[in-house]
Amino acid sequence: MHTPIKRMLIVLMLSSIMLASLSSASRAPWTGGYRLRFEGFSDKASLSDAEYIHLGLFTTPFHWKMFNPTLSAGFSSALSATQRSNIFEGALEFRLSSVHKHILSNVFRRNSTWTPAIGASYMIELEKKGRQSLHIYAKPFSFSFGEKTISVLGIRILFDIEDKRIGWGIQVLEISQFLF
Repeated sequence: MHTPIKRMLIVLMLSSIMLASLSSASRAPWTGGYRLRFEGFSDKASLSDAEYIHLGLFTTPFHWKMFNPTLSAGFSSALSATQRSNIFEGALEFRLSSVHKHILSNVFRRNSTWTPAIGASYMIELEKKGRQSLHIYAKPFSFSFGEKTISVLGIRILFDIEDKRIGWGIQVLEISQFLF
């Protein structure tokens, strides 16, 4: 495992333990936790065309039924043995709605809520002289299971700030686990 990934995992685990110990387990509603994501970018994107793993923290300070904002920050690292790429990302996301009786309700074992979301993020690639990009994204297949939200097949559009290029990416899987 790459050293940056090990460092990210250690920092995330220590932060999670500290935050969990400070919060009351029975306190409701949940306001924040950690996020794990697997994603990839096209070769036209300003980022290295590789698969990435993302670890970060998020907070959802409000609990609105529509347009509920989430702030997040974290680090992504390329899963390639040949390409070295580490990225810092800050994002603002809005959950568009919360639909309890959705078309896949009977498929899931637990009670679920369909929670599609859109967002925007700023990424800076740490290895390539601070290469920066802006992203807009949509997560149409996002489902909440109380203390956990799982999103699959999210779509990203990337705007390279320096080269004025447009690329795309796919968020294959994202798991957001509330801790506090």
